[in-house]
Amino acid sequence: MRPHVLQSCQGFRLQTTFHEALMKVADSDQTYLAILKAVLKGDSKVDTNFSIEKDLLLYKKRWYIPKDEGVR
Repeated sequence: MRPHVLQSCQGFRLQTTFHEALMKVADSDQTYLAILKAVLKGDSKVDTNFSIEKDLLLYKKRWYIPKDEGVR
């Protein structure tokens, strides 16, 4: 395999693994879940910098990371 193809495959796997870990941690973080639900409802009290992409919460278009040292 050519180096640039291999690098792309490795990056995809890392992102997929991180995405899975983030989803698992997010499901157990009550603050994360509360914000996620509020954004889904369209609650006007929620900071407008929050959004959702691929079932994950974003803040200013970056993943919002729950308070978990393993993921952070």
